[in-house]
Amino acid sequence: MIFDWTDPEKKILAEIADPAMSEEDITFDYGALIIITDGKPYPHVDFAKINNAIVKRWSKTTRNRIKKNAWVMINAALNNG
Repeated sequence: MIFDWTDPEKKILAEIADPAMSEEDITFDYGALIIITDGKPYPHVDFAKINNAIVKRWSKTTRNRIKKNAWVMINAALNNG
């Protein structure tokens, strides 16, 4: 999957709205957003807006699972890198 770094919020919101995109696809990109923002404000990344879009498409439970699995992915990458 190629991630568009020019407007990552727009990219992930489009993917969330795309019925062909799975929860796993979104988890990967959500993890990438966590990494690039590193807990700091980043242009074009509004996690509240992204989280609301996830809940609108799926549910709060799915949002929580995406967030959890994104962190699992990040921690695994950090521990193997």
